[in-house]
Amino acid sequence: MIMNKYFISAFFCVSFLGSVLGQTTLSPGDLAIVYMNTDGDDDFGFVPFVDIASTTVIHFTERGYDAATSNLVTGTDGTITWTATTAVTAGTFVKISSPKSSPSATSGTAVGSDTWSLSGAGESIIVYQGTLGSPTTYIYLITTRGIFTAAGVSYAPLTLPLSTSGPGASTTINTNLPPGLTDGVDVLDFTAHTDNVQFKCVLTGVSLSDFMDEGNYNTDHTTTYSGAGTATDCVVATAPEINIKQSTSDIASGGAHAFGSVQIGDSKDLVFTVENTGDANLDIVSITPFGAGFSISSAISANPVSASGSATFTVRFTPSATSQTSGNVTIASNDPDEASYVINFTATVADAILSLKVFLEGPLSGSTMNTSLNAGLPTNPGTVYNSVLNESSSGIPATAVDWVEIELRTGTAAATKVGTNRAGILKSDGTVVDKDGNDFTMSQVDGSSYYIVVHHRNHLAVMSANAIAPTSGTYVIDFTDAQAKSFNNGSDGVILVGSVFAMIAGDADGDGDVDASDLTTWRGQNGAAFSYNSTNGDFNLDGVINAVDRNDFQQKNNTKTSQVPST
Repeated sequence: MIMNKYFISAFFCVSFLGSVLGQTTLSPGDLAIVYMNTDGDDDFGFVPFVDIASTTVIHFTERGYDAATSNLVTGTDGTITWTATTAVTAGTFVKISSPKSSPSATSGTAVGSDTWSLSGAGESIIVYQGTLGSPTTYIYLITTRGIFTAAGVSYAPLTLPLSTSGPGASTTINTNLPPGLTDGVDVLDFTAHTDNVQFKCVLTGVSLSDFMDEGNYNTDHTTTYSGAGTATDCVVATAPEINIKQSTSDIASGGAHAFGSVQIGDSKDLVFTVENTGDANLDIVSITPFGAGFSISSAISANPVSASGSATFTVRFTPSATSQTSGNVTIASNDPDEASYVINFTATVADAILSLKVFLEGPLSGSTMNTSLNAGLPTNPGTVYNSVLNESSSGIPATAVDWVEIELRTGTAAATKVGTNRAGILKSDGTVVDKDGNDFTMSQVDGSSYYIVVHHRNHLAVMSANAIAPTSGTYVIDFTDAQAKSFNNGSDGVILVGSVFAMIAGDADGDGDVDASDLTTWRGQNGAAFSYNSTNGDFNLDGVINAVDRNDFQQKNNTKTSQVPST
């Protein structure tokens, strides 16, 4: 987010150190041609944007660059070698006079090689460092050739086809684009041919980009210029400059920002601020998210973003799997040096929570259930619920009543079951928790809406009447406070016990019906020692199988059927 400007009035510490240690090694854009005449004595002048140390050597050549040979065109075109004899500060105007006959400079020395002769048909001057005729670094290019036509084809100087016979870098007045230079950045490419050009503005306080604006030049086919102009009404080059913040923190392009932890079924929004620290309108071309779960929930609030202004957009993360932990967003704009601004995202995704409440008719008394079986509950419910994941627990919560099995469906039919059923601990207050006593979660949840089914080993299964959508990453269903919350297929899915509703007891064989086969099962277990794994005739879960289980539950509920569809 650094302004891409070189202010002539500034002094640069790095360049100053170069002055102390030896000649200055220049980079592309470290100087510009202030004026050049292709008429008269072919004078020209330049201004550096960095301090130049004594003994620094810079070459100015009218030879074009030939991309086919990756070097300057050979021939008799001239080169002026300028050497600093004293330190030259940034912003100093240096004029090269009489390069055709007896080169001299207002500062330093100028020596010519071959014949310096700028063509009135338009010419190029390439600035470089290295040895004579063998550049190591190209620094600047100005060309006054403009668009021209040869053999019926229109050409621009920097886009010419290479040819030994037609227009191209092999001729004396054309050039290809030297490596390291960029047209419009450190290359001034006049769109129309002109003999003589002069930067007409005062030199103090202008930037390199000002030299790229043709509107800041005087041009003439007959009048020669003696140096830079003094006009104060020049066009000041402007550019937008993008900066992105989240809250008060800057995020560099390519940098990362953490969304934190988000539950499946939940969404998290982060508002990002686009700042324009430049001096021209910032046009936002597009804001594109990438990565599963990431989207733009609020578009840019203002476009374009005015100079020194700001606007906001919002990224939303709605994960559907724990593997979705990364993504990014790309902001495309007209920023000249950060046209594609990328912010990388990281996140931690947690399984969705199922907040379930259900009562079992057998152990229910008032609004709580007994915990008589607590001490004998197995730590691995897979011994009873063979289809569930292995939910072994190191301990059982003190308020645990029994294990239940939870199933998810995308529809009412059995075929719409999602993934593998999971076991949970049913507590005395009717809530279902995970094996460690914490919130109950299911890994197969992806944020969709689900019908929630609760199974128990000797009570009829119950299913939610409707598909449940998550709220802030949590699926909530309470089967105890309204009969209408349980699915029914022609009969009641739950039974009223006092003022609450509960799953129907009496299904000893777990086939979904309370009938004579359950009575037979009870008879075979009546009076026997209770065993969690093999005696399901204990409908009230008190650890004893007796007449209470038969009379109060199996007999009373005989002919009742689970309303959860089995097909």
